[in-house]
Amino acid sequence: MITNEVKKQVEEIWLDLGQLGIKPATTAIEQISWLIYARLIDIEESQNDQVDSERAILNRRFTDKEQHLRWHKLIEKLDANEKDAQELLQVISEEVFPQFCRHRLNNLEPPPYLRGAKLLIEEPTMLARLVKKIDQLPLTEEGIGGECYEYLLELSGIFSGGGQYQTPGDLVRLMVELLEPKPADMIGDPACGTGSFFIESRKYIDTHWPTEHESAKNDLDPSSKDKSVGMRGFDSSATMMRIANVNLMLHGIENSEIYFQNTLSASFSGSFPDKNRNVYDLVFCNPPFGYNVDENKVAYELTHQVRSTRTELLFPVLALQMLSKGGRAAITIPTQALAKPIGD
Repeated sequence: MITNEVKKQVEEIWLDLGQLGIKPATTAIEQISWLIYARLIDIEESQNDQVDSERAILNRRFTDKEQHLRWHKLIEKLDANEKDAQELLQVISEEVFPQFCRHRLNNLEPPPYLRGAKLLIEEPTMLARLVKKIDQLPLTEEGIGGECYEYLLELSGIFSGGGQYQTPGDLVRLMVELLEPKPADMIGDPACGTGSFFIESRKYIDTHWPTEHESAKNDLDPSSKDKSVGMRGFDSSATMMRIANVNLMLHGIENSEIYFQNTLSASFSGSFPDKNRNVYDLVFCNPPFGYNVDENKVAYELTHQVRSTRTELLFPVLALQMLSKGGRAAITIPTQALAKPIGD
């Protein structure tokens, strides 16, 4: 459980970021997310440094020439000379962020959420303050890192407007408990937002299937990415995609993929031919309500089923199409959608 002291640390980070005037709030959160990510991959690299195995070698994120880009190296230099804030800004902007986009994990291409990483914080002193405060967060304590990030999302107010809506925690838990996810299940979410259904599913699996889940993790083949993927989400916002990825990392969820994709569009099946239909054992979905989408851009197999362009009617059809044989879905829809003729 996150303490009041840690909450205060998170609040200070958000207040400092607010002074920079980065708008909208999702972009501000994205900037913090990149810095947290830089620390997370250094923590992971430090763990790999202590393990002499093939998997550790495959998971190596920094070459010998890139060791100065690791988080703890940046902190060491900043502690030695706080006047190096300008140099810190330059290194993070010109070397650390570009390194995100080119590193290869398990000899695979960098994941989509790392593309386009760009530092928008231009004030050296403020960047140095944020880096030092992020370094003080207890991200290595089990469960605390995820709670810190969720509290940061709450402070940001990103769910108070702009088309982003947070699924209430009680509702997320209820939907997960209804579907009872298991370690071997392939779980999908076509409008995943911050990834809350994946996080709650992981908690449920850890509670009800602790032995099987740990065994499944240990049996993963590091050379086969598909074998390690148990959760896959999509979001039509590139920023939310990145936020979800960092959120899942902070909750210790490694077997996931989050993609930038409008799943209602005709391009979904073409962009993800083996990941869009008849694939998932479980599908969770709390889609955006009250929107009409462009009929010319919506997949025909959706509008053909419901003869509507309303999102609250299209997403349930999509969720059902994503399910494999015998799969189950938990979907939220507004009650008024059930009272209207389906073509309205």
